[in-house]
Amino acid sequence: MRTIKYRGKQNDTWLYGYVFEKAGEYFIFDDKGQHEVNQESIGQFTGIKDTNEKLVYEGDIILIPPTNFNVEIIGVVVFYNASFVVRSLSSGSNFSIDYVFRERMPGKPNPQIIGNIFESKELIEKFISYDEVKDWRSSCISSLGQRTH
Repeated sequence: MRTIKYRGKQNDTWLYGYVFEKAGEYFIFDDKGQHEVNQESIGQFTGIKDTNEKLVYEGDIILIPPTNFNVEIIGVVVFYNASFVVRSLSSGSNFSIDYVFRERMPGKPNPQIIGNIFESKELIEKFISYDEVKDWRSSCISSLGQRTH
């Protein structure tokens, strides 16, 4: 069974734990207590690690090495239609996160985290406007309450 946990940013620090909302404010609850975090920074753990054993969260930017089609893909992890996907920054196409990370061809490099949408805006803007990614995230955030109850 997948571990359910979240991350959220408080000032310049990432906090990890459970998320809850109280009177319109969002908090991460961990072993040290509850901490108010920026709502837009909240992302759920996908249950997957990248090639470097880093935990993959919503909002992470993923480099998917060339596949059978010899195409490298850079995308953002988003929650879409009740599942996690990697949305290509260049085409907007969605790729199942399970397929991206678990169904790799033998001998092919594995995907890795190369940034996140909160700290790597310049990487995003090589492909699309940052506002477009914020629109993707707003739909993820609006579903957050449904995923935390």
